[in-house]
Parts: sequence; structure tokens; C-alpha cells
Amino acid sequence: MANLDYFLERVVPVAEEAGIKLGLHPDDSLTRDGRGMPRIINSPGAYECVLDIADSQYNGITFCHGNFSAMDVDVPATIRRFTDRINFVHFRDVAGTPDNFTETWHDDGPTDMAAAIEAYRDIGFDESGRLYDRYRSSSRLRWADRERLASVVEGSIGVDLVRARPQGAVR
Repeated sequence: MANLDYFLERVVPVAEEAGIKLGLHPDDSLTRDGRGMPRIINSPGAYECVLDIADSQYNGITFCHGNFSAMDVDVPATIRRFTDRINFVHFRDVAGTPDNFTETWHDDGPTDMAAAIEAYRDIGFDESGRLYDRYRSSSRLRWADRERLASVVEGSIGVDLVRARPQGAVR
């Protein structure tokens, strides 16, 4: 963690000055060592440590639903836990274990994605995110999923989800 401390102590002040919010993504394999280096960003507790290194809104989280789901946490509760430190979202889901998982459709994995959207609405999330779907080699939700999510979310997010349908797309 010493290298990360060194990095953040120097980069976060520059990010603050430039108005750029950082979002640290969890380790993609939560348990395996990567090239002999231990995984350190693999739990909400690890994120608490990282956020304490540089206590700034510019030192934040990329909240990857798949990774947090693989951490076996309550995803909506964890969203609420990190309310003002989530700077970017990977809206995706996975099934399996931290060492052996597969990407799923957004609504076919273990995470209640509508509850996650409700959590973002509840905390007033207004940063950026990506609707992520490697399972289908796409960064788009199925239209039925968009409409379900749009029914949960009020305001511009819901409108944007529905309006995003290309002309001629099947429901």
C-alpha cells in the first residue's frame, strides 16, 4: 500500500487543482496475485483505507457493481456507505466467486440492479457511469431492462434511458 500512498499523496492535490475526480477501480481478480503483486483493493474496508490516504472528493471510487457483488456485499447498502466518494460507476453484474466469475445480463445476476439504481437516486448521485455488458459485447442494456430501470428512476436519468432507444429497435 506504500506505493499507493505515495501516488495519491502527490496526485490528488493536482487532481483537485485541475478539477478532475479520480475513481479507483477494484482489483479485477479480488484474490489472486497479479504478477506477484498482492491485490489490495478487494473489499469495502480496503476502500476505507484508500479514501483515508487523501480525504478529498477528488480521491474516489469507480463503483464496479460486478466487483462489489463478488466481494459478497450488499451492493445498494455499499453504495449508500460511500455516498459522496463514488465518482464513476460500472453498472454490470457477475455470477460466481471472486476467482471464477462470469458476466451476466444486468438483471440476471445476483444483484438487485433496480435497488442499486434506487440507491443512486437516494444519495443524489450525479457523476458519470457506464452501462457495462461484456456478456453481450455491448455497453448497452436490453431495452426491457432500460424501461424497467426508467420506471424506477425519476427525472432526467429515466427519460434518457428510454430516449436512448435507436430508431427501429425492438422492445
